[in-house]
Amino acid sequence: MTYIEEVREAAKGCLAILRGDRDAAEYFDLTLRGLVGSLIALVVAMALQAQIPVESPEDGAVLSPLAQIMLVSAVILVWAAVLYYFLRFTGRLDRFVPFLVVYNWGNVFAAVIWLVVALAGFANLFMTLLIGAASIYFFVRAAMLIMDLGLALIAGLFVAELIAFTFALMLLDALVPVP
Repeated sequence: MTYIEEVREAAKGCLAILRGDRDAAEYFDLTLRGLVGSLIALVVAMALQAQIPVESPEDGAVLSPLAQIMLVSAVILVWAAVLYYFLRFTGRLDRFVPFLVVYNWGNVFAAVIWLVVALAGFANLFMTLLIGAASIYFFVRAAMLIMDLGLALIAGLFVAELIAFTFALMLLDALVPVP
């Protein structure tokens, strides 16, 4: 399968996840090769998205593309570490790579949608919240379909992720203060 075909199938798979199709996993390459492909797409999407200036909430300073990529990379690394230990704790470690593949593709398409919205001039708080809500919905559906988690475990994972993000962002802010 070519990379373009992989991207096309991943898009179909993401739509199947959103619809709640039980066979949604069949669209994705859930191997390590598929993980590498999804990571490449995620890095490209992050690099493109980082070209859109984002204001810092403190004083209106614009974050550089490198600072944006560092921030998102730190969040992704913390997210993956928490997910790994959560799946290990729940006995579902075999679903780590498949879920990463699916969730990476979901993030790629969310970034592309945000990029199109931003380039069309609609990058405001409402659109950001709307895309964020859709991303949370995708996360829940993917956790149910790919990791076979119930809502209680998904809520537990979500809370663990939020706590880890908070500490990671505080640490990142202490190490790399925004100018």
